[in-house]
Amino acid sequence: KNGLTKGYLFGVFCRYICAVVSGIVFFGAYAPSNFNAVTWSLWYNLTYLAVEAAITVAVISLPPVKKALEGLKSQI
Repeated sequence: KNGLTKGYLFGVFCRYICAVVSGIVFFGAYAPSNFNAVTWSLWYNLTYLAVEAAITVAVISLPPVKKALEGLKSQI
């Protein structure tokens, strides 16, 4: 039960970690002057990934979407 949601959230968490590391290594020079690269990368990536995760969890929790995903799962 809720395996898709848990798996999705785990995937988003892993994506967040990779985005933070990438932000520190490759884009740290572009951080605003009042932030260091680590703080900027943590906050910047959290803002859009958290919103994306919340919207996606809400959509995949809708009964018609759940039913469609279960139908796809049974076909595979």
